[in-house]
Amino acid sequence: MRVTQADGYVEPRDSISQDWSTLLLSWDISPLPVPNIGSAAVDYVREFEPSLLILSGGEDVGIVPKRDATETALLAFAMDHGVPVLGVCRGMQLINSRLGGSLDAVAGHVATPHDVIFADGWEKHYGQVASVNSYHSIAVPADGVAPPLRATATDTAGNVEALQTRLNRVESELTAQLQALAPVGDAPEQVAEFNARRDELVAGLRAAQAEQSLQSKAAMAETLLGQSQVMIKLVAGQSGLSQDLEREVRQLAELLTTVTPAISASLGEGRAVGSYTFGQGYLNSDASNTLDNLVLELEKQQAQYAAQLQDALGASQAARARLDAFATASRESLQASSDILQDEVIMADALDQPWEQFYERISAEMAKTYELNDAILAFLDVELAERLEQKRLLMTLLL
Repeated sequence: MRVTQADGYVEPRDSISQDWSTLLLSWDISPLPVPNIGSAAVDYVREFEPSLLILSGGEDVGIVPKRDATETALLAFAMDHGVPVLGVCRGMQLINSRLGGSLDAVAGHVATPHDVIFADGWEKHYGQVASVNSYHSIAVPADGVAPPLRATATDTAGNVEALQTRLNRVESELTAQLQALAPVGDAPEQVAEFNARRDELVAGLRAAQAEQSLQSKAAMAETLLGQSQVMIKLVAGQSGLSQDLEREVRQLAELLTTVTPAISASLGEGRAVGSYTFGQGYLNSDASNTLDNLVLELEKQQAQYAAQLQDALGASQAARARLDAFATASRESLQASSDILQDEVIMADALDQPWEQFYERISAEMAKTYELNDAILAFLDVELAERLEQKRLLMTLLL
């Protein structure tokens, strides 16, 4: 709520326009005003099990620290528990800034109507252009949108007037990519097994997409990760890579289907927990324990991964020549990521950098293992093509 001062009194007051109560009651929503009491507001609302969090308008973000702290804590609570969030004016700006976006000063937006241009489907509801009133002196610039969000309306100068989460779009795109997967073989039994596994993944992803609780969604995503690894092994088996007569091919297939997915999963966990921590602005006990255990796990993985890479590449001079640089970069990414987690999260004096900076740094380390996988596939493609050509030549000679 807005913080105001009554004439003749030296006492800050939490206040909100009566229009809010009138509007919400007309929608059969019972409003619960939350006082600006910092992080204690979470305990206040927890007992009521809210179905919606509204961050209303008022003074600019950064003007009233107590309100900023209250709404930041409530936003984190809502995200943790799958509570939908609606941010109006200042509320939208606070959401954007807390998720890693930026705010800039803007002129001509105080008590001045201006045009808003809708896009991304919202024009179906409001028309292409609408005139709105405005009472704010800061705005979300076009290049200041937080990575998890996308702009759905702008003013004529390009400043963002409406935002929406992009998670649903990402989930829909991933669903479409899964549905487009096709079996590698044509044997009826293999096709049936492949389609069953693929459809299981699609159903699981849709269930996760419908889940509102972020905690439940995270658990479902972990299950999906396990199912996807089973799918990877199935593809390798049906393609014949994991049963190939040559040991070199089988070992490289093992790297692709078992070893590198485990590396990516560990770094992905660190990326998720670390990014969430930066988004909150503090390291809670659960995240601290998770990261401590993950750093220990990364230390164990380094030696094990080095041995697995040596075993897979050591038997083939051609594989070493083509893949050694990629393998080295992938192996070193474990130590680099461990250092980032320890220096910038676990032991950090402050967690004040935008979360997307941390996210991109760990993503860059994860990309080194993806590049190794791509290089392995390219190497196998060449090697198997050469083997096939040799067998064709042999068959020709025999005939």
